Amino acid sequence: MTPAARYLLLFSLALNLSLGVALAWFHWHRPAVAEAPPPRGAMFRHDALRGALAPRRGGLVDAVAARHRETMRVRIERMDEARATVREALRAEPFDRAALDDAFAGLREADSRTAAEAHALISEVAAEANPSERERLSRLMEGRRRRGNHHPPPH
Repeated sequence: MTPAARYLLLFSLALNLSLGVALAWFHWHRPAVAEAPPPRGAMFRHDALRGALAPRRGGLVDAVAARHRETMRVRIERMDEARATVREALRAEPFDRAALDDAFAGLREADSRTAAEAHALISEVAAEANPSERERLSRLMEGRRRRGNHHPPPH
């Protein structure tokens, strides 16, 4: 074997070893899924609610959501309308501060009603959940500043 081939073989071996070490490091040093915060706005997301329950109990969320679906649809439409009113008030010429304040008041009202309906839905799910599922549901309520991952809480 020529000296150049030996060096090439040693270099290849070193490269493979470093790749193996890097892969092992990434495997054992990645953040634990259990530590991952819920996604922003997760408490209103159907998939996040399903993810908080045991897989075989996801149908519970579907059944509760079905009972609230029409009311939530109307609430969300009203929020969209209220946001449109705020946008129109911001763009209006001449600018009318009172109209903008009224538009924001309407948005707060629509937002409050939507949140109340979402909370009722979550309360129904929680009433049927077991203690470990309620623990995972509680993680959906973590502060928005701590959120960022896009996975439901682990089981």
